[in-house]
Amino acid sequence: MAEDKDWHTSPEALAYLAKKHGRRYSPHYWYKLRHLGKDPEFYWRDGRICYRPKDLDEWANNPDIRGPFRKSCEARKNQEKSSSASIDCEVA
Repeated sequence: MAEDKDWHTSPEALAYLAKKHGRRYSPHYWYKLRHLGKDPEFYWRDGRICYRPKDLDEWANNPDIRGPFRKSCEARKNQEKSSSASIDCEVA
């Protein structure tokens, strides 16, 4: 098992991702990712959620991770644009 210094709490994990990978997330967004099951693998240690750097690195380098979430009104606008019958394209 990894040593205590190798484990990050949620705030430490956010700082680690920002420093090492340039990915900045708010604590609220991080909670939302965990609620949706889209956060890195985590472990319960001493009654706290903790992350291993290895898991954070794998998660940050995953090309399927997208963020931040778009507001529902923005998603609807994009859907309407993509489903319209006439599409204006400019060819260079």
